[in-house]
Amino acid sequence: MAGGGSADAAAEQWERTATSLRRLCDADPGLLWCMETHSRNLTDTVTGTLRLIELVGRPNLKVIFQPSTFHPDELVALEALAPHTVHVHATNSRDGKASTLSEGDMDYRIILGRLRERSFDGFVSVEWFGEDPAGAARREAKFLRSLA
Repeated sequence: MAGGGSADAAAEQWERTATSLRRLCDADPGLLWCMETHSRNLTDTVTGTLRLIELVGRPNLKVIFQPSTFHPDELVALEALAPHTVHVHATNSRDGKASTLSEGDMDYRIILGRLRERSFDGFVSVEWFGEDPAGAARREAKFLRSLA
C-alpha cells in the first residue's frame, strides 16, 4: 500500500504498524511517541488516527496534529484528536499556494483558541514551503506569540 491512505490499508498493515508502535512505546514508557496526521497514510483521517491509537493502546502514543490534513474540516478533527494532541504542525495556504498562518484558508486564531480551551500545553511548529524561510520564521513567530 505504499503511498495509499487508511481506507486502502489491509488488516495486516494496521496490525504490523500497531505492533511496531507498541514496541517503540514499550521500549521507553517515559518517552512520548508521536504520529503526525498526514495525507496518504494511516493517520489521514480522524477514524484512522483513532483506530491506530486504540490498536496500540499505549498512553505514551500521541498525535502531532496537522490541521491541513483535514481542511476544510480541521475544527471537527481537532475536537476528536485534541485529547491525544501534544504538538501542532502549522502550515497554511490560500487557494492552493503557500501562505502565512495569518492569511491562509485556515484560521489559526480559532484552531489555537480551541486547543487552549482544552488546556493544550504542547508545542507548535511551523512548516513553510515558500521563499525566504528566515523571514517567514520571524513573521510566523510574531503571529504565534500574539495568539499565546
